[in-house]
Amino acid sequence: GKPALVPCARNRAVAPLVPAADALVLDSTRLSIEQVIEKALQYARQKLALA
Repeated sequence: GKPALVPCARNRAVAPLVPAADALVLDSTRLSIEQVIEKALQYARQKLALA
């Protein structure tokens, strides 16, 4: 059958989801799970080094 239509939480009228100003927004469309984890770890290590 047809997939259910799920409204995007960023576009909803009440309380849309918005990333925090300092959030890591990582497009994982063309990345493997290993690449996503590595990028997230690199980001975390960089942030911790600056703290």
